[in-house]
Amino acid sequence: MKRILLIDEEKEPMKYYLMALKQANYELIVTRTTDAAIKFLTDDNNQCPDLCILDYMLPPGNRYKGNPDCNQGMSTGRLLYNDIRGIYPDLPIIILTNSRDAFKEMKIINPNIPVLQKIENAPFDLVEFIKEVLAKS
Repeated sequence: MKRILLIDEEKEPMKYYLMALKQANYELIVTRTTDAAIKFLTDDNNQCPDLCILDYMLPPGNRYKGNPDCNQGMSTGRLLYNDIRGIYPDLPIIILTNSRDAFKEMKIINPNIPVLQKIENAPFDLVEFIKEVLAKS
């Protein structure tokens, strides 16, 4: 069973994505904060997930508190993306967000990173996309 780490603070909008991923038999690890995500990824007792789904706009938490790039949660996902890359350089990461700025900003960091808009991707579309990403990794 493939393990997916989902990092998103929104519970209600994400519930349908979670249901679709569970129905597709993925093991889900859900973290709602940047601090919880880093704690999970650096805990020696946890295995590396097979894939990470990361929201672009997240509360900064203690990790990024005071960072000027995290004004009202803007760009927190970019900072967390870079930190995750430092821990697991080869972990497939999908940015799933409502932010229109995410696409431009993340493509500057890595032109190959998948950035999907929540509003444009139904839960089962995400499941199919994940299957494609995992097949390539």
